[in-house]
Amino acid sequence: MKWRRKLTLWKVCVFIMFISALFFLPSSVVARDTDTDKSGPPPDSTFEHLAVEPTTYTYTSLDSNIEQLELAIMGEDCTNWRNLDQNGTEWPTPSNYNWYDQDIRALFRFPHDPNVVTITSIEVKLRVFDIDAPSELPYSPPEVDIVYLNNINIGTLTGTHDKWVWNTLAPSVDTVLQGDNYIDIDVDTEHNTRYWAMTADWIKVTITYKLPTQPTQAVGGVWTPINKFELLTPWIGLASIIAAATSSIIYVKCRKKKHKN
Repeated sequence: MKWRRKLTLWKVCVFIMFISALFFLPSSVVARDTDTDKSGPPPDSTFEHLAVEPTTYTYTSLDSNIEQLELAIMGEDCTNWRNLDQNGTEWPTPSNYNWYDQDIRALFRFPHDPNVVTITSIEVKLRVFDIDAPSELPYSPPEVDIVYLNNINIGTLTGTHDKWVWNTLAPSVDTVLQGDNYIDIDVDTEHNTRYWAMTADWIKVTITYKLPTQPTQAVGGVWTPINKFELLTPWIGLASIIAAATSSIIYVKCRKKKHKN
């Protein structure tokens, strides 16, 4: 009887230990157990529509020398729009969910030289799905997805399990380059196995900047300094003539006066 009781107690302990261990397994088992319905972007995603469109660039003049560039990164300019391998997850494959080894890269182009225009603000908005930060699972670490602009960390994504959310980031104005710029999402940075997964629907970047002020153009000709003596020369000549005439008149009158005497 004693050995049977001990065996039963041992089975109960092993069962409890197995159930407890499931919460700590850093593997795809956790992903399968908590996200079994995932098979790609949910119905309200604009993925299928945007995937065939290029990045759009919209310029708006805010003032005489202030311009705003708003661009939506879609299609081939964002590497999230590709079929990804879900091997080992028991999810349908291919899918558009990204794991730790399937980071996202988005390309956009800025036409101006930042040394010529003055960038006053940059805003990066990302529509993302299923960011488990904070995690809703007990004893499970939160998902950490870091966003970079031209290899500079500009923030970490936040969100809710199985929900679409907007993330708005404000990078430093000196992070944008002329020509090609890259936004990267380092997915699930805390793991090197397939633990957390997410997806990005599309990314919008808004850049506000001042255009250089155009200098006033001269009409033409050659500028020479003013010669004050040349300006006074006509007046000096006139004064000399008046003085000479006056002297002559006085001289003539004096001569007549002497003859009368």
